[in-house]
Amino acid sequence: MRSAKTILAAAACAIAFSGLDAGQLYRAALVDSFDFARYFDCETKKGTVQIIDHVLSHGGNAVWWRANGGAVQRYPSRLEDGPMLENPFDKRRLPDEREYYGWLRLDRGETNLIAYALGCCRARGIPNGIHVSYEENHWSATMIGGWNLRHPQYWVRTKNGPPWPGRASMAFPEVFERKVQMMGELLDMEPEWLYIDMWRAGRWSLVYEYVEPMVKAWREKYACEPPDDPEDPRWIELFEPIQTAYFRAIKREIAKRGGKTKLCAGLPHMNAEEDVNYKTLALNWRKLAAEGTLDGIAVTSIRLPPKAKGEALWGVIRDAYMYAKKNSGKAETFFHCSMYDYQKGIPTYKDRTGLSAGECAKRLLDLAEECGGKGVVLECVDYPNYPADVVGELNKR
Repeated sequence: MRSAKTILAAAACAIAFSGLDAGQLYRAALVDSFDFARYFDCETKKGTVQIIDHVLSHGGNAVWWRANGGAVQRYPSRLEDGPMLENPFDKRRLPDEREYYGWLRLDRGETNLIAYALGCCRARGIPNGIHVSYEENHWSATMIGGWNLRHPQYWVRTKNGPPWPGRASMAFPEVFERKVQMMGELLDMEPEWLYIDMWRAGRWSLVYEYVEPMVKAWREKYACEPPDDPEDPRWIELFEPIQTAYFRAIKREIAKRGGKTKLCAGLPHMNAEEDVNYKTLALNWRKLAAEGTLDGIAVTSIRLPPKAKGEALWGVIRDAYMYAKKNSGKAETFFHCSMYDYQKGIPTYKDRTGLSAGECAKRLLDLAEECGGKGVVLECVDYPNYPADVVGELNKR
């Protein structure tokens, strides 16, 4: 239950917004408030409202707010808190060299900034969600978690390499339970969607799961040493129950809170021939969608063959979309229409087709509708990442 004070605070930032019209394409803007620090005071309520306003004026009609950068949380967490998050003061944590970004403390802002952003969206009738990065390090030693640093016994490792603090392995029950509890903290804020972004895995894959519980389980089952190849089907099958149990546990946490939140997984590098997310992350999204654990799947990028150019490129995307839709089970499907090109998006499509950004956006939106999508995910609607012609196409839907 939100307090009257919280409701009033959210209402104070409301402007006229009627929500989505029937049949309107859901356009989920992934919002990383950290990336707005040059433009708005993102540690404050005022800055939070300015970010929401900016995103809604640049093609989004739903706001999915980022919860973490690596293990550094953007709300006052009970489970990941303390001075060790401040990278200038822990000698095991490298400083962030990007001007003042290393000093930002979104977990100690003016209020719980995620809860405040969600409250503002509710007051306006704006669809909302929380965007969780699956990672614990964000490809960098600046964002390794304090809890991980205090618990080296749970660090992941390669087969022949040293332990790595960039992630704690869910093969350990203590780690598994803690990760589920952290999702519970986010669910307590009552987002409409909880979106788990599997692209932001912080370089983690099954190559880092040569931890004692996994090695022991392998030896007991196969009476030999684990394989050198982490994409060995038997190695994937050994970890898959852990990954599947994690998503099912999150779904149970949702049910405990009245089932108000829908669970969505973001799937990068999709195509119709090879399930990269299963091979590298042991994410059996097809099973989870079929059984109803996942309420949504979002195809966030496509693995493009080198020769996929011109009109052939759109055929590759369509095939990947139809493969995802065919295997979506009980889950709703989201597709992508992103200017963010770390995953292949509109800038790459422009180069490969000769079309403008706006024309590429139109083709992606047409495909999303043709393939039965609920909507699209807009990767990082940063300031000012989305040009006018793309925004114009988005606003037509």
